Amino acid sequence: MKREIKFRGKRIDNGEWVYGMPAFNRDCTGIDKIEEPMKAGGICRLVDPETVGQYTGKKDIEGNELYDGDITIDEFYRKSIIYWSEKMARFAFRENRKKTEFYLVIEHLKVKKIGNRWDNPDLLEGGYR
Repeated sequence: MKREIKFRGKRIDNGEWVYGMPAFNRDCTGIDKIEEPMKAGGICRLVDPETVGQYTGKKDIEGNELYDGDITIDEFYRKSIIYWSEKMARFAFRENRKKTEFYLVIEHLKVKKIGNRWDNPDLLEGGYR
């Protein structure tokens, strides 16, 4: 099965999310809005580089795409953030509870997306590290 590679980033001019492939050149640094990155003529939108996150290739229980930086709640009512784990070389969940971090493999839990760390930083108690 082929995994779809795409990213999202929050526009600098209006705060809206755009989806596509990163575009890095001297004219524009941002996210190319086209979904098929090999086609020419995409529109480049400037985004805050801190907000750029990759699509995990997974969806939540309601069919919403899950990206790096999304906040989810699982069947055990644990709130977690999705991140790229260098240690495990895969996307995973990080739950901050009593200063303990739990690393959960994204493929093993049923989750619902409830926000992301930029639009909803208050969703995770103690913030994101």
